[in-house]
Amino acid sequence: GTFNPTTIWNVVLGGIPGIAIDAISGAIWQYNYPSVHAKLTPENYVQPAKNQVQPSKVEAGKNSKLKVAVLAPTATAEVPESIKSIVLEEVNSAVANAFGYTTLTSEPTNSASTDISQVSTFGKKIGADKVVLTHISKLGDAYHGSCKLVDVATSGIASQKTGKTVSGGANIDDVVIDMVVTMLRQD
Repeated sequence: GTFNPTTIWNVVLGGIPGIAIDAISGAIWQYNYPSVHAKLTPENYVQPAKNQVQPSKVEAGKNSKLKVAVLAPTATAEVPESIKSIVLEEVNSAVANAFGYTTLTSEPTNSASTDISQVSTFGKKIGADKVVLTHISKLGDAYHGSCKLVDVATSGIASQKTGKTVSGGANIDDVVIDMVVTMLRQD
């Protein structure tokens, strides 16, 4: 920095005590920082994360949100109801919180159905743009999960992801969140 000329006022107005205080506090130095230019945005604007789904992927309209139906997970016989419940809640949470989609939780007439055309037809009936299918199976102590994102308009799989717990269901929530968020980023 350079000498701060306002310190001279301390000689005139405050004398030696004023100069001493400026010297101790560092106020006798004027810092020369480069200019900083910032683009200001409204208070309620949230800059999307680098890999987050951009608003352009959402249907037109300022307040419109993609509607995603989250179906109850299918599972093999060894998977307890408690694990299926955790998976359903974590999928709902990941869809709603990570991407701000509107979630529609409902079960089709045959919730065990993973036929994409039936799932797509069901999605259209409830007004969904996409449908999340989740399947959990158990192999040894580990749970294996798979998520598919069905595009209702095309009756096709928009993206999918798999995951596996380390041991038992202790980290099932982390595995499910990772699967869903990664799957939605791929869309």
